[in-house]
Amino acid sequence: MSGISHERRPVDIGVITGTPVEMGAVRDVLDLGLAAAGGLLFYEGTVRTRGTTSRIAALQARDSVAAALGHLLGHFRPGIVVLTGTAEATDPGLAAGDVVVCAEAVVDGPGTGIGHAVAAFFGDYGDPAHWRTEDARGVSRAHRVLPGPVGTAKPAEVGELTQGWAVIQGITPPAAGETHRRVAAWHAAAVLQSLIPYLRLTAR
Repeated sequence: MSGISHERRPVDIGVITGTPVEMGAVRDVLDLGLAAAGGLLFYEGTVRTRGTTSRIAALQARDSVAAALGHLLGHFRPGIVVLTGTAEATDPGLAAGDVVVCAEAVVDGPGTGIGHAVAAFFGDYGDPAHWRTEDARGVSRAHRVLPGPVGTAKPAEVGELTQGWAVIQGITPPAAGETHRRVAAWHAAAVLQSLIPYLRLTAR
């Protein structure tokens, strides 16, 4: 990382995380750099994958998801926002390290493509998708990626998005320790990286 950027420009996708561990995973998997806007610190960068180029801005929700979303919309104006992080398993069919993805299009908005993006993703990878993700230390783990829903409150600010929003959460066991949380956060960030081209293509 070479200094802090103070540029303010629109991005294609905004990402919100809940903890430093989740933000660290998004930062490292997407190779984002530190940026400052309106007195807040973000991570931002350009992600190139599968023939698409996407500007990404990521912010940790320190107070609330609604507040973080308001900051993203005010500074970067993304059409799509993705909430990514970890969640404890509430379904006995889910295993630690699995990733759950759900999406919601904006009601009455022009962008119903986000639901199609997630459907296309699972159409290509399978439902459930059987993945193997390598972490920063080179450790490879097998896990599944499944369609949602995930229990997350919907902030009122979502109505300001032009395409919609998605939730990607890596699954941890109850009372998970640091290792389980890091693995789940990394898996969620890796799924986000692979979902980005679908989100971009369906938003065109």
